[in-house]
Amino acid sequence: MYTLVIGNQSDVVIRHFFSCIDAKKHRSVVFIDVNEIGVSIQIKQNGWVFLSGGEIPHNQVKSVYNRLLDAPSEGVNHHQYYFLSWLLDSFYPNVINRPRDTLCNFSKTWQLMVAKKIGFTIPDSYVLANEQYYVPTLHKEIYKSISSHRSIVDHTDRNYRKQVHEPVLFQKDCGRFNVRVHVVGQQIFATQLNSKSVDYRYDQATQFQSIWLPKWVSDQCIMLNSAFNLYFSGIDFIVSGQDYFFLEINPSPGYAYFESGMNDNGITIALFDLLGIND
Repeated sequence: MYTLVIGNQSDVVIRHFFSCIDAKKHRSVVFIDVNEIGVSIQIKQNGWVFLSGGEIPHNQVKSVYNRLLDAPSEGVNHHQYYFLSWLLDSFYPNVINRPRDTLCNFSKTWQLMVAKKIGFTIPDSYVLANEQYYVPTLHKEIYKSISSHRSIVDHTDRNYRKQVHEPVLFQKDCGRFNVRVHVVGQQIFATQLNSKSVDYRYDQATQFQSIWLPKWVSDQCIMLNSAFNLYFSGIDFIVSGQDYFFLEINPSPGYAYFESGMNDNGITIALFDLLGIND
């Protein structure tokens, strides 16, 4: 039985994932470069066919780690890509995560509403588009993309134009105590990020520290993961006192950044277990 890892060859997460695999021991873990689908890799009705030789029947695929992050490039056969989406959504038995369930990443406001129903504290939030805003009333707020499009989170007073065109999410700045929680099945991995920057991802001096979460936070993270039908996610918080302010959930987390900062492969090992690689 095979485990497929599907995505882009340049993806640092996939590179990190395979760096943790003993290639000789796990020959049944196969990388599928999405840009080669319809070129050197064909998806037939009964299975995968590789130009370099070899086939993998669909009924021999036991699990998939899905890292399809973007729409297919122009060179990709779109009919085969749509067939792949169907296989991931409806045929393969164990997919982390199914494409239909990653759609939650396209609306931060939807995420906020679901998280609030589960019981998380939500920072004051609102959305503006095609608007100018008055900085003195917003100097303690941050702004960021409302969708899956990656943006640099920053304070509103640093937007010198003081206007937005496409929809933008504004939230109260709750401090610099950032916590990222990775949920892998029923396992929790929590990391505190120490940085003076609003967006710690762009601070080379960011420090990483593994922490224990209160049980109620861990339980609600697993509940949120389940609410979106996810097996694996990255959940971001700002902690202020006893309050864990929910910011967003990422269904395709770039977890390699956190493992590199911690020099620990616990998340990858948990993914191996969830995919059945260590069986």
